Amino acid sequence: VVSFISFMPDTLGSDTDRNIPPFLRGTVTERRDFAAYAVPVSSTNDMIARLRMGEQRDIPVMGFSWARVDYAPRDGRLQLGERPGPVVESVQPGSPAERAGIESLQVVDGELASADVIVAIDNEATETFFELLEVIYLKGVGETVVVTVQRGDETFKLRLELGAKSQVFN
Repeated sequence: VVSFISFMPDTLGSDTDRNIPPFLRGTVTERRDFAAYAVPVSSTNDMIARLRMGEQRDIPVMGFSWARVDYAPRDGRLQLGERPGPVVESVQPGSPAERAGIESLQVVDGELASADVIVAIDNEATETFFELLEVIYLKGVGETVVVTVQRGDETFKLRLELGAKSQVFN
């Protein structure tokens, strides 16, 4: 079962690159064309047995698309507040993110007008999208989390009940 594939070979050898999921940092020491991380599955696996018996499983999600950029205050290109975090591009209509009050990125006359930055989940800092995923994937569908959102000079906390990926992004 493949859970991660990367086609960014220049960044794979860096322990400090925050765009690499934590479980892959430091594992690649030379340039590669791609990298993959796989989890072995055997027929004696307890989860496989439960799935064969009809158990339904899904991935917990907030319901937004990532802008493919993690805000870094020291970078200086954008001014989205004091704390780093993944930038929200668009919020899925009817999703937990929309119900909680997270907003889609706004562009006016070709210029960024506003953007929500997710800086923490349950008071755990999420400086990159991969860190956010790591926190969310440890939660369960239906679990309520406290999301710290930075919107310009304002930082606030929102309660959000995680949804099932198959329902939110159907």
